Amino acid sequence: WTRQFKWSIYTKVVVKNENDTTTYVVIVKGDTTGDAKINLNDITRLYHNYKGIEDMENPYILAGDVASNDIINLNDVTKLYHYYKNIITEL
Repeated sequence: WTRQFKWSIYTKVVVKNENDTTTYVVIVKGDTTGDAKINLNDITRLYHNYKGIEDMENPYILAGDVASNDIINLNDVTKLYHYYKNIITEL
C-alpha cells in the first residue's frame, strides 16, 4: 500500500495495491483558500462567493458550506466568522 498526501483545502489520499488505485478526498470544513488554516481570508473568499464576486470550485464550495444546507449563503459566512472569533467552537 502506498499513500500520498496533498495538503490544501482538501486532502487527497491515494491508496494503491497491485490491482487497484483508489483516491479519497477529505474536505476541511471552512478552509476555502486551501492553506490548511481558517482565517479572515477564508471568510472573505466565502463572502465574495456569496455575493457573486468570485466563483469557487467544488471542493472549496463543499468546504464553505459550513451550515450544511448544500448552498453558500449568509448563514455560512456568519457561522464561519463566529468560528473564527471563537464564538462557536465547532463547524
